[in-house]
Amino acid sequence: MSEAELHVLRARLLGGIRNKAARGELRRNLPVGFVWGEQDGEVCLHPDESVRAAIQTVFTRFAELGSVRRVWLWFRSEGLCMPLRMHYGAKIRWVDPSYIAVYHILTNPVYAGAYAYGKSRHEITLDASGVRKKRARKLPRAQWQVFIPNHHEGFIDWNTYEANRARITANTHPRRINQVAVP
Repeated sequence: MSEAELHVLRARLLGGIRNKAARGELRRNLPVGFVWGEQDGEVCLHPDESVRAAIQTVFTRFAELGSVRRVWLWFRSEGLCMPLRMHYGAKIRWVDPSYIAVYHILTNPVYAGAYAYGKSRHEITLDASGVRKKRARKLPRAQWQVFIPNHHEGFIDWNTYEANRARITANTHPRRINQVAVP
């Protein structure tokens, strides 16, 4: 095949992927606590009650404690484990909680019932020595390729998700305190 034909085939395949994502039917890896249903694009809560309870506990404790770090420390102090699924189709493992796992649960829009696709962009740059570097950049919601709120049942509603995001942002970027100069 010529280079042009390969380019056309790739463009058609990517177009099909984007169209399926636009309908909320593209089956990508779901975060722990969710499984794909039988229908196209159907997302269901995980059938295991203990998995759902662990995820719900993260949201409940965040509402009470107000910071990702405090939720993480609470899980550790109580000796609780968190569910982890390494990839689609893998079995759930129960592991010691990590800060990043708690953070991802609180900041992933899927937990608020939204379907999102194209939340990041991959860039290739050259450093000073000419070596190619790949990096993924998270995009603001206005630039996501697909965003479908109320796509499926979530652990929290969208307003709670937005409030949680604002609270996390306020926690991670403390305001500057005016210091008084001592004579």
